[in-house]
Amino acid sequence: SAPSSPPHPLAGRAGISRAGSFSNLEDAKPDLDFERDRNIEEKIEELYSDDARVVASAAEYLFEKSHSSNPRSEQNKIQIGRDGAILALANLLDRSDENIRYQALSALSEIAFRDSWNCNAIALCPGLLAKLAELLHPNAGETQEDAALVINNCAAFCEEAVPRIVAAPGMIEGLTGLATTGQPSTRGIAIGAINSLSRCEACHAALLRPDVLAALWFTLCDEPA
Repeated sequence: SAPSSPPHPLAGRAGISRAGSFSNLEDAKPDLDFERDRNIEEKIEELYSDDARVVASAAEYLFEKSHSSNPRSEQNKIQIGRDGAILALANLLDRSDENIRYQALSALSEIAFRDSWNCNAIALCPGLLAKLAELLHPNAGETQEDAALVINNCAAFCEEAVPRIVAAPGMIEGLTGLATTGQPSTRGIAIGAINSLSRCEACHAALLRPDVLAALWFTLCDEPA
């Protein structure tokens, strides 16, 4: 899949709680008007497994089911988001296993792509934005680009989610840090996320800050002649 801004880097690989904890989203949850995929239901259950290989495989399966190359990707994303995967994937970001975190982030970014309900659910999921902000920092591991892509997709496809993203502690600092110190592909994703956030007029004042302007200036100066 390729978000409108920036291009989706798929090189290589990239609701809600079962207790229904997001009541404001539960009210807007549409009925599924298509046949449910039992395999998706089973894979969401496997996200709670104690076996790291089972967990990583389940998250990767949800990524593949959500990817635009799958002919049922739109329906799959709806089912995945409404059947409780978001909170389960969010919980995986606390795991020490780098591969599990990577697969979870890949799945989250893909189910957010062109699905505003899932984007809003991600923004409302308790603790998830704070965790994504934490994962933007180099000392959090090797998944900065993947975390930034989740943020970009949520901002690009759901303006309602943007104020929560901007207000998340450490989020803007993490994005601007990536935009100036990350690898080229990672810098592009971070700047793309800032660009997506800036499309929300209500957040313009919050984004008008020295580190954001410095990141944009750095990007302009870093462009090849």
